[in-house]
Amino acid sequence: MPVGTVLLGLAGSTLLAAGGWSAGALPGAADGSPVRGATAGPGYWPGLAACLVGLAVFAAAWWRLGAPGSQAGTPGRGRAAVPVRGLLLIGALWALPLLATPPLASRDVYAYACQGTLWLDGTDPYSTGAAGGGCPWVSAVPQLWRDTPTPYGPLAVALAGLVVATARAVAGTADSQLVTAVVLFRLVALAGWLLAAAALPRLARSCGADGRAAVWLGLLSPVAALHLVGGAHNDGPMVGLLVAGLALAAAARTPQAADARAPRPGAVAGWAPRRGEAGGPDTRADAGGPRGWPLLLVAGVLLGLGAAVKVTAVVGIPFAILLGALGPPRRGGDGAPARRGGPRAAPSWAAPPWSAVGWSAVALLAGAIPAFGVLSLATGLDLGWVGALSDTGRLVQWTSLPTGLGMTAGYLFRLAGRPDAAGTAVTVARGLGLLALLAVGAVALFRAARATKAGRPAGTDGPAEAHGPAEAHGATDADGPAEADGPTDADGPGGPTERGGPTERGGLDPAAAASRTIVLACGVSLAALAVLSPVFYPWYVLAPLAVLPAALSYRRSDDRRRLRRLGLVTVVLAFLVLPDGLGIAVLTKLPGALFDTLLVLTLGVLGWRRRTG
Repeated sequence: MPVGTVLLGLAGSTLLAAGGWSAGALPGAADGSPVRGATAGPGYWPGLAACLVGLAVFAAAWWRLGAPGSQAGTPGRGRAAVPVRGLLLIGALWALPLLATPPLASRDVYAYACQGTLWLDGTDPYSTGAAGGGCPWVSAVPQLWRDTPTPYGPLAVALAGLVVATARAVAGTADSQLVTAVVLFRLVALAGWLLAAAALPRLARSCGADGRAAVWLGLLSPVAALHLVGGAHNDGPMVGLLVAGLALAAAARTPQAADARAPRPGAVAGWAPRRGEAGGPDTRADAGGPRGWPLLLVAGVLLGLGAAVKVTAVVGIPFAILLGALGPPRRGGDGAPARRGGPRAAPSWAAPPWSAVGWSAVALLAGAIPAFGVLSLATGLDLGWVGALSDTGRLVQWTSLPTGLGMTAGYLFRLAGRPDAAGTAVTVARGLGLLALLAVGAVALFRAARATKAGRPAGTDGPAEAHGPAEAHGATDADGPAEADGPTDADGPGGPTERGGPTERGGLDPAAAASRTIVLACGVSLAALAVLSPVFYPWYVLAPLAVLPAALSYRRSDDRRRLRRLGLVTVVLAFLVLPDGLGIAVLTKLPGALFDTLLVLTLGVLGWRRRTG
């Protein structure tokens, strides 16, 4: 256990929490930040310095703990790798100081309290804002959102109502009730973190990884500490339900350990038996089998509940269906997992078998749709929150990539003497961003479906698929070069063998490789939703950061590069909002818009050079 690193991270979170008492999102300072000229309260500037230094120290300790080449990422260099359980314990220890501080980097928790109050008092939060509903804490909500209906699902509203009801029961005055509500909202977010902590390692193992990278990047990052714990965002329960649903969908096709080790009786080399024959694939874990159905049903319930918190969780449903359609891992003729060295068919561009996908979809949607519907009926809430999502678009900030490009075009129109066209430019750019989002989602879903076809068991897709196309063996476009799958120097002698992972020739079990591709595609879709939507906040990356690294491993050189890049982006995002909730984007409109434009141009040039070079 890296004691020095653990203590460094604890010192950072403690300093961050201490600074929050004078520079955090305090209830009485909603109408202005001292950074923008408002009157500073006692100790604001020292508190702000403490928060920023504490966050920097925390980020340094986090990077030292788990970045590739560090304690968690480099076993065998005179120290043992930090296991998944150790990482989770460290994350829990680092989070403790943040449980006892005012809200950090956002005032959304005050809006949650008002939404729960409106619902408890019989007012529809989907048609009335906090100010119109007579919320006693409306002064703590930012002016921009006081008249905005809630954009969250019925479970989020019901949880908020339960929190407020509990606060009313245990506290007397309105101020003490608000403090109690903040503590309870933080516990709800922490419950989501714990659910994700239980499910994320299992999802990673289904992809042939051991979960250390997933836990480090998805649950211990500065963004998770600051916004999930410190900010008490309802993204916490949504992410927990999303990850748990994906993990259960992947488990619906995972065979028992004994089935994964031993060949079927009667297996003959070079022969792919049909389903149900001796030596054939195990059907007990298929989506239509007796074991797969209940797991997919529960996975659907979890994803339906996640969508009832925030609509983001809907993105995971089609990918969960494909995970459930994989069936048990395919076997080579000798009963061993198919390896890269074996014969392959040409890559297939066909969709996975409709029967498997259909059974998986029926089972999963049979859980998701009733779960959402029952919640809506039980709470008396309809789908009005879907329409309220458009109200969030009133905020124009460059942190949304399409919005930043539209802002750049707007500045050019102003220079040309057409200031009236600036708003239209942002609207058009946001529309193009949504089209790009649809395109990214379609490509990701197509690749996931192709991987599902490759990962189906031998005998279910015809003789030509006995060994599956190349992408099922870990050499997909998303996986990087094939050589990256084997052990590397970074693993050192005695590095851990990952379940379902590298075989003696460095390949992945086909079903594990297919799961990896599907989970990567889901993570990319979630990331695209965050980046290409009209509005972006740093806590929007909690969902993609929880899903993407589940498919990444310290054992792959290309994955280590991805982890470094994602880690650096995560650190930058953690500093985009000040502790009192003021976004840096508000202070940097022109530079930020130009940065977005330069970023898109750079990525375009690099992509063109890669294709032509």
